[in-house]
This record gives sequence, C-alpha cells and structure tokens, in this order.
Amino acid sequence: MPAPEAEESGTPVETVKGIGPARARLLERLGIRSAEDALLCLPRRYEDRRCRLSVKELEDGAPAAVRGEVVSSRTAFLSGSRRKVFEAVISDSTGTVRARWFRFRGLPGSPLFRPGSRVALYGTVCRAGKECHMLHPEVEGTDGETETANFGRIVPVYPAVEGLSQRVMRKMMEGLVSAALTGEGDFLPPPLRRRLKLPGRVKSLAMLHLPSGGVTAADLSSWKTPWHRRLVFDELLVLQLGLIRRLAMERLLPKSFRIRRREGKVAELKRILPFSLTSAQEKVWGEIADDMVSPRPMQRLLQGDVGSGKTLVAAMAFLLAFENGCQSALMAPTEILAEQHYRTLSGLLSRLGLRTALITGSRGAGGREETARGLLNGEVGLAVGTHALIQSRVRFRKLGLAVIDEQHRFGVRQRITLREKGGRPDVLVMTATPIPRSLALTAFGDFDCSVIDELPPGRRPVETFLCTAGDRTRVYDEIRADLAGGKRAIVVLPLIDESSRADLGAATVMHGHLAGKVFPEWPVALLHGRMSSGEREEVMAGFRSGETSVLVTTTVVEVGMDVPEATVIVIEHAERFGLAQLHQLRGRVGRGSDPSRCYLMTVPDVAGEARRRLETMASTSDGFRIAEEDLRIRGPGEFFGTRQAGLPRLKVADLLRDQEILLRARLEAERILAGDTNLDQVRHRGLRRAVNASWKGKYCLAAAG
Repeated sequence: MPAPEAEESGTPVETVKGIGPARARLLERLGIRSAEDALLCLPRRYEDRRCRLSVKELEDGAPAAVRGEVVSSRTAFLSGSRRKVFEAVISDSTGTVRARWFRFRGLPGSPLFRPGSRVALYGTVCRAGKECHMLHPEVEGTDGETETANFGRIVPVYPAVEGLSQRVMRKMMEGLVSAALTGEGDFLPPPLRRRLKLPGRVKSLAMLHLPSGGVTAADLSSWKTPWHRRLVFDELLVLQLGLIRRLAMERLLPKSFRIRRREGKVAELKRILPFSLTSAQEKVWGEIADDMVSPRPMQRLLQGDVGSGKTLVAAMAFLLAFENGCQSALMAPTEILAEQHYRTLSGLLSRLGLRTALITGSRGAGGREETARGLLNGEVGLAVGTHALIQSRVRFRKLGLAVIDEQHRFGVRQRITLREKGGRPDVLVMTATPIPRSLALTAFGDFDCSVIDELPPGRRPVETFLCTAGDRTRVYDEIRADLAGGKRAIVVLPLIDESSRADLGAATVMHGHLAGKVFPEWPVALLHGRMSSGEREEVMAGFRSGETSVLVTTTVVEVGMDVPEATVIVIEHAERFGLAQLHQLRGRVGRGSDPSRCYLMTVPDVAGEARRRLETMASTSDGFRIAEEDLRIRGPGEFFGTRQAGLPRLKVADLLRDQEILLRARLEAERILAGDTNLDQVRHRGLRRAVNASWKGKYCLAAAG
C-alpha cells in the first residue's frame, strides 16, 4: 500500500471573511486553524429564544426571551456599595423588567437604550415581589418580529473563548456555513449514506449551526439528532479507515526472521508449574502463538485484570522466541515493576535454559556493560528493564519479541525506539488497566486484542470499605488480627514528606506513628521512590520474607509487588487518587487464597467525582466496570492513551456516548477496505482525501499503538 499522499490542511481560518488574523489567534485556543475545524466546533448547547412571552408570563429562575420598549436607562452605584451598574427598564403592555449589567462597556450611550427603542432580551429571570429582574441578559435591537442571529430562533451556544463573545462566534459560523453551502459535496458514497439513512454532511452542518424547522433545543443539546449522528459517524469512519490502513501498511512488510511452532520449552514450563493455566490463559496463549508463527509482525494488546496471570503468558512467548534463536525484551515503566518481573522470570526461565538480565538506570556501569555484551553476542535471551532498554548502548543480536507492560506510561517515540532495535519484531502490549471496547477500538484500533477474563482458581475478590477518621481504631484492630495470624499489611500515602502545600499525611510521618504507637510489637518498614534501588530491594525482600509485617509506602507499589501473604491495604486520602490507580493499588493484596480487604480512608465530606470514584471501588472489583466508570467520569480526552501523538484528535465524537456509532464505523471501514484497499475507486476518493487530511504525518507511528 502506498504512503498517503500529502493533503492540504484546509482553508486557513484567518482568510475567511469576517475573521482575520486577530480573531484567528483567539480561535486557535479551541484548536481551530482551518474553516473545516471551525465548522466542526459544534455548539455545546442550544437556547430556545423563539418564545414570545410577555413580562407578566416570565417565571422566576427560568431563562426566557422577552421583547419590549426601553423606558429608561442609567449608570448608578449599587445600594450601599461603590460598585457601578448599568440598568435599563424595559416594558411591554403587561409589565416591566429591569435589566442590569455589571460589565457594561459600550452600553451607556448606545442607541439601543434610547427611550422608545425596541429591544429583545434573553436571560434568567429573577422575581422579587412585583419586581422582575434580569442580570446580564443578552440584548439586541428589534422591530418586534424579525428573526436575527441571536433572537427569534433556536440559538447555538459555543465553547467559550476569551475575547470572542457568543454574538461574534455566531456571526462567524453563519458566514462559514454560508460558504460551505456552495462548496464541495459529500464525501460519503451515496449508497452507504442511503443504507445508513444519514443526512447530507453540509445540511447537517447547517442544521447544527443554524437550526431551523421543527427541531427542539432539547434534542439539539442532547446530541441525538440525525445531523449529530452524521458528523460523529464521519469522524469515526475516517478514524477507523486510518487505523485499518496503517495496520495494513505495517503488515505488508514481513519479519526479518521466522518463528516456527515449537512447544518443547512451553510444555516443560507447564510441567514445572505448581498449578494449571486457566482456560482464558490457554486461549490467549493460542492467539499469541498463532501471531508469532505468522510471517507478519504481531501487534497484539493483552488485557487482563490485576492478578490474572499476564506475566506467565508473556513467559511462554519468551520461550517460543528463545527456541527459535530469537531474543526478547520486556519494558516496564518503573524500576520496582522491572525488578519484580526480573525476579519472577529469571527464577522461572533459568530452569529452562533462558538467561535473563535486568537493565535499569540505577544499575552500576559494570553490570550494564556485562549485560550489553551478553545481549550483543546472544548469550542473554531476555532483557527486562525500564526505558533504559532504549538507550543507544543497548543492542540486541536478534530481537524477535518486544513486550511492553503498562504501555500508556511510555511515550509513542519510546515504544518506536524499542521496536526499532529488532528486525521488525513481534510486539505484545500488556495492561492491567482494562480498556473499554470503545476506547480499545480507537487507541488500539490497529492491534489485535486478547483478554484474560478470569482469575486463577482460589483467588477471591478483595472486600473494599469506605472509611473516615472515626473508623481508624476499628481498622487498626482488624489489621492487628491479621498480623497475629502471620499476615502482612500495606499502608499507602500520597506524599513522602510533610508538605505545607497540601493537607495530606506523609509516609515518613505515618511510618513513625505506626511503628511507635499503633503496631509497636510488629516490624514496620518504609518504602518510597527517593530510595536507591538497593535500599528498595532490601525493604521489599524483608516484606516478602516476613521480616517486616507492615509496609508504609507511597504509590511506588502501584505495580510490581506480588506478596501472597499481604491481605490488607489501607489507602490514605483515597479521594486524591484516580480510579485506575486505586484499582492497581488494591491489586497489591488478594494475591493468595486468603480473604483480603482494602480500606479507603477519606475525609468525611467527600463529594462529587471523588465520591463517585470511591463508591465505584467499594461496589465492584471488576476492572472493566471500573474502566467504564473511569471513562464516564474523566471523559475520553483524559483516559488512557486518547491524547497520544499517534492519533488524530476527536472533534465531535465522544467514545462513551457514541459507542454504537463507533462499532458501526469500524464495520463499515472494514467493508470498504475489503473491496478497495487503497480507496482508489472514484466513489471513495472523497473518503481518501478525508483520511489523508486527518492522518497527515501520523502513519510513521503505526507500530507504536
């Protein structure tokens, strides 16, 4: 497949009549650089200003439009204040309304407010006895009947940008829509549009910026109109066409080596394990093995909840690569996680002849040089490390498999650099932060997806409780009972030291308190990110062996700790953590067969989004449900990977709201490309232009995800 041809970015918005360079600079704050960008900056809500209410009919607290005659206007001081206000008295045959503005530059002396002038007002009504007020209403001169851009119709309300009023935004959009009506036609093939019963693109833009006909403001504000669906479908279809095309481009080039199906080492591994793989692990391993023996590079996303056994599946992949004379790399985001992987994998794989090495930034120069020589001559079959793996001095003799754990913590370029250290190696991305399908089809639309959707036998869900300061004594008593039975506890805090900038407990202070006053009969250790690698390893070794009963730590333990005897975790200031982070922290306990608990310590008056997060954590241990709620709370713009450099930014679609349209767009994209891989057919050339314009400059990031 040829690389996409260059595409113009569209008509610069500053060249559009009525906009110019100054306004274009302001519009750029909304990501608007072209006329097409501006047309896709859709109103966030709509106001129905068609109602012709009399002053007498105005309801307290309700927004309303009213027309009348100016009786008087003046600038005055507020009663008992030195603050000035401009007010105008407007009347109709049923009464008067007093309009006030505290920001009134340009209003005094305006012909609008000459006695006898007719004006229209729109604002929220406030009634106090017989008095009727509007504070900061929108105002416009009127002859009483004529529809304008701001009155007498359903009026769009655009995203706010400092320096551009809503009146100016509406005027600009009206001009842009008028130009679009005489411009280029629809890029969707007519048969597709008819089959999906979608309205025309230009008509959709016109109806959303200049509503007319029988549509209601409520329907428009809900984003459920046929015109919204049309523009959302367009954007998601173009996105999916680009994802599928770049995957096809990547897979046109074969690997520079061949992996043959050999199960000897994997079979040996299964024999020495003290347990059997779950059916989900077996299924996922089959999918990965099929990819690895394919002549095309694997690009697979492996999802699995905390403790589901993803690392063991990765170990099987390392063994298959090893049996075929290839090396592997596992890149993790933190030293603690890399060290945990190294301990687990080296102990297991060394028994099968696969030598494993650790590469992190804190390792001594001598150790790094020895490992570098082992990788270059092929003696080291698996390198486990942090981003230190992508340093120029780390070179492989024959890298056949790159595994990236918790990949959303790495930049796109970092992942590309690791991939480029091999001859187009297989790529496996692992995450314990489950991704809703709608997001997976976007952030990973060019990856095949595998899911480990069951926990190993004997694992129990971790009971989760919301607690405040009043519960602390009871919580500590329950922890003592666990410690007396030989179990271990973890206490997590958001800070290392006390901070004057935030009223948050610090790990150092909590460590002293727990060791000296709460659990003096049990050893309490402290772990945080400022410790050296050797110090951290010493603390972790003591906790694993049982020399330490209570571990006080910061979020360095979010990933990478696997201690089956840890049965209770206390997360202090839990309201300060995100859902994904809380889920990961909770996953540090419940790794064995014993019942485990998680206490979310929070302030008594926690509310809003923080309350929703905590209630979600207390109600479910299902990582996919948590991920869906995280997407619902935070929005797709902030959740896991949607702001990666490798993806076009969505302008009108919402991955949670528009899941059904996304799935339809994916299906239609696959159908289109199945019959016209390069979008060469005449009916698809408009789509090709749209895809290339949207994906311009991004195809080089294909393999990074």
